[in-house]
Amino acid sequence: MTQENHPQIFAFASNEWHTPWWMARQHFFTRLARRGWPVIYSTGPQSIWERETEKWRSAGLFHKIDVVSAGDGAEVLVDRPGKYLPMWKGSGAWDNFVVSRHAEHLETSVRPQQNSGRIAYLWNPRFWPYVDRLNPDYVVFHIHDSWDITTWSGSHRRNLTDLAARADLIISTAENMSRHLPGIGPGKARILPHGVDVEAVQAGQKAPCPADLAQIPRPRIGYIGRVNLKLDFPMIIDAAMLRPDWHWVFVGATGIGTSYSFEGRPSVKADWERLNHLPNVHFLGVKDRDEVPVYLQNFDVLSLPFSSSYVGLPTKLLEYFASGKPTVSWRGENVLPLSHLINIADGPEEWIAAIGAALSGAGNGTAAERIAFARAGDWNAHTDTLEHWLEEMLQHPSRRKRQ
Repeated sequence: MTQENHPQIFAFASNEWHTPWWMARQHFFTRLARRGWPVIYSTGPQSIWERETEKWRSAGLFHKIDVVSAGDGAEVLVDRPGKYLPMWKGSGAWDNFVVSRHAEHLETSVRPQQNSGRIAYLWNPRFWPYVDRLNPDYVVFHIHDSWDITTWSGSHRRNLTDLAARADLIISTAENMSRHLPGIGPGKARILPHGVDVEAVQAGQKAPCPADLAQIPRPRIGYIGRVNLKLDFPMIIDAAMLRPDWHWVFVGATGIGTSYSFEGRPSVKADWERLNHLPNVHFLGVKDRDEVPVYLQNFDVLSLPFSSSYVGLPTKLLEYFASGKPTVSWRGENVLPLSHLINIADGPEEWIAAIGAALSGAGNGTAAERIAFARAGDWNAHTDTLEHWLEEMLQHPSRRKRQ
């Protein structure tokens, strides 16, 4: 199938497009673009309540479209929202107008696809209004994280319900992420786990240890990812205090997004401040994507210290495996089947025991076994699956025509 007869994909997700690629959606869309699927990627309009963020500060006045290389001569159109006509929280009529104007901007930015139609590919229910504005032939809903919908507004829940009812294809990174969502339930979503670029992770072995990490003594217990409310701060504090000679190192942004903010949560903020005052807990901040493999390779044990309330499947898990390093994890439903490759722990004492076993070489699994498991989850193989589902979807009438 050539690009001329593939439908145009309008992809909507909350995270900005980065180079080099690092998010699951970027891996999928760049590979689909190489296979001839035309893709335009958008995070929606700017929001007035984001005016203190780097996204707002670095934006121009008007929307623009970047043509980003996807490799092998392919391209992805990436929408860079401007400050003109931002969303305004609590103003439904204004926000509807802004979304309509933004949808028009996206429509005029793509090349007309002769008789090939449109696919709206949504990674979050908040983009549901675009389905009405763009009138796509098919709708894909991709659930990439665990959501606590009890904290959502009524309008956001309605978006979720409407999207689930309209979607021609529902995909979930793990079954338990979609199991309890309204209108979806067990078995309705197709399961497509995150992938990994094993060679990119392995390349980190050849680079010298980064300067900020080199000054931290070993052993180093590493974590790659956002430092937010998903983490079990009390457990980390207790474990760090039990073994002050072991150093916990966190690479990633902190408190990202309003739903992950420490502000307004006194107990969490207090734990966060305690963590920052422990001499063997280190926060190194955000790193470029191509630097992450170097950090992975210079940790002694990798960690997934999530709280018991987190039910997701971390993207970073396969990257951990691709490094070959021993891993200790929280007791999450999605990691229990992998207990032959990682050590699973509850509470600070179990974490200390599991880390000790990993450091002594007595942890579960070997480096070779972890790397082999990661290779089976290659992004290209997962894109094969996704493309098959999309082509299968196109063989049937869309729900728009059936409703």
